[in-house]
Amino acid sequence: MLYILRKSLMSAGLLFVLVSSPAQAVTPDELFEVLQRIESLENEVRFLRGENEQLRYDIEDVKSTQKSTFIRIDDRMDDLMRSVSSSSSRMSAPVAPKVPLAPTKPAKKVVKPMLQQVSVPAVVKPVVKVAEDKKKAPKVQLVSKPVVKQVKPVAPLPIVKVLPATIKPVTPAKPEEQREYNIAFANIKPKPSQAIRQFRDFLKKYPKSPLAANSQYWLGEVMYSSRNYRGAIDEFVVVLEQYSDSSKAPDAAIKLGYSFYEMKNWVYARRTLQDVVRNFPKTQAAGLAEARLAKMKKENLY
Repeated sequence: MLYILRKSLMSAGLLFVLVSSPAQAVTPDELFEVLQRIESLENEVRFLRGENEQLRYDIEDVKSTQKSTFIRIDDRMDDLMRSVSSSSSRMSAPVAPKVPLAPTKPAKKVVKPMLQQVSVPAVVKPVVKVAEDKKKAPKVQLVSKPVVKQVKPVAPLPIVKVLPATIKPVTPAKPEEQREYNIAFANIKPKPSQAIRQFRDFLKKYPKSPLAANSQYWLGEVMYSSRNYRGAIDEFVVVLEQYSDSSKAPDAAIKLGYSFYEMKNWVYARRTLQDVVRNFPKTQAAGLAEARLAKMKKENLY
């Protein structure tokens, strides 16, 4: 390309010299100026080619970085959904409550009624034994007496009912925790950046608070509202990893799918929404996930 441009410029200069009238003959200074312009154009073209190569390299580097980032997110999503599935199955499985056992006593041999036949000896007629001496009065001797054993009935065993597992009620937060949480919550709309800072300080100060899951969720919600979808994904993933048994887990899962949708990452959005339907059935989040999946299918996004 550079050679063609140089050749074209030189041809144009020679043509200009040929068609010029003798009165307007080109001086050596003018010819030297033309050659300088040609060299300047060559340098500019060379610089633009270098810039083009640099831009091409930067684009390839960005593509590679983005691909590796999504691969890491994919691995985290797989681990996360496996942990959510296991925790949800544990919550839904019925568990037998522990029954306190009475103090044990030495075992006794018990005969169960109606299950074991008790043999009762037959009644034996008394045998009369007559003395050999007829003159003596006969003596009557009982050889054996019937013996009947009395069996005590066994008391029936207590009936144990298997009750479904119950979710423990949430422990109320302390007054100072509730006060700081309310201050951060009030700044979500008017001062989102300040709310993010306050929620982070709350999590550092009260990591075991009953309001920790809510604070972590609202961090992601504020970033989602600010269109920082990448940051929102990181915060919602933390909710599902550390607070998978909280009431905010379904909400974090659906917003995670929405964040992938806004980033136009249709594959991850579809997978996440399907996981919401599978892992959180019969919830509002599952209904929203089904509606978004239907919209994506209608738009031919998968």
